[in-house]
Amino acid sequence: MVADITPPHLRGAAFRLHQSLDTVGAFTGPLLAVALVLLWANDFRRVFWIAVTPAAMAVTLVIGIREPEHPQSGPRPNPIVPNALLLLCQFRISTSLSASIHFK
Repeated sequence: MVADITPPHLRGAAFRLHQSLDTVGAFTGPLLAVALVLLWANDFRRVFWIAVTPAAMAVTLVIGIREPEHPQSGPRPNPIVPNALLLLCQFRISTSLSASIHFK
């Protein structure tokens, strides 16, 4: 969705911002929870009720978001299949070579 709503020349910056905000949230969320537990003398119920507020806001935002329409230009090829097949062949060759070297 970030790529859908961001102009092509700003996509790298948008993805970096998204990733950095995700990292900041992953760091500050547990830190804030520990601080609240210490502040409220191990009252876990109170801390969990505080955590419900941003969770409810996130659910509300997700319900309200609609994915933009994409014009259908025909079927696109799957880029993963040829690469996965190539990796599988390389893995098979390397394991068979290593097995033949170790058992001779």
